[in-house]
Amino acid sequence: MEGTIHFVVGTICYVVGTICFVVGTICFVVGTIRFVVGTICYVVGTICFVVGTICYVMGTICFVVGTICFVVGTICFVVGTIRFVVGTICFVVGTICFVVGTIFFGVVTICFVVGTICFVVGTIRFVVGTICFVVGTICYVMGTICFVVGTICYVMGTICFVVCTICFVVGTICFVVGTIRFVVGTICFVVGTIRFVVGTICFVVGPIRFVVGTICFVVGTICFVVGTICFVVGTIRFVVGTICFVVGTIRFVVGTICFVVGTICFVVGTIRFVVGTTH
Repeated sequence: MEGTIHFVVGTICYVVGTICFVVGTICFVVGTIRFVVGTICYVVGTICFVVGTICYVMGTICFVVGTICFVVGTICFVVGTIRFVVGTICFVVGTICFVVGTIFFGVVTICFVVGTICFVVGTIRFVVGTICFVVGTICYVMGTICFVVGTICYVMGTICFVVCTICFVVGTICFVVGTIRFVVGTICFVVGTIRFVVGTICFVVGPIRFVVGTICFVVGTICFVVGTICFVVGTIRFVVGTICFVVGTIRFVVGTICFVVGTICFVVGTIRFVVGTTH
């Protein structure tokens, strides 16, 4: 009984020592990890703070560049619109000139026909026909010039409008991208600041946890050694008690077997006795 008590006490001390040792080791490891994590968070927070500041500056630059591109694109769009209006006016004027030239070309044709008739009719009519032919040729040349000028004005106005529209779209895209970069840079700046503060706190708390973990580790080691000694003594007592228990168990089993065999023999003898008495 005393050996069992010593074994139980030794086992409890061993378990408590093991738990203290494990807890101390865990605290030591956790303190070390927290110290390392705090240092890493401090470094990462500093890096994020620097990166956030850079992104914030780049976002501000992109925002300014996008604003400038947007303003330039707006100006180009307005100028392109004005050029488009001017080109439209030139196109209308060119169309009118083309129509007038066509009319002149028809007059030329008529004059050419009349001149031919007059040339055939006589000399006087020949002079009149020649004058009509010359006038018709001049009208034809002027109509052709007006048609060419109108076509050029229309094409130039269309090109200016397309170019200014492209500049406006590019400026708008740059403005939107700059705004997004500005917002992302601001978020990175805020996150980097938070990580910097958290890293600083972890960096300060880490050494304290490291010292506490070291103390717990030393105490746990002492408890582990004492528990080991108690565990060895209790184990010896437990082995002796176990041997005695096994011997007693063997005797109990042998006695039980003998009891069962005797009971069976008693029952069989009783049955034989009853059967013999009956016959």
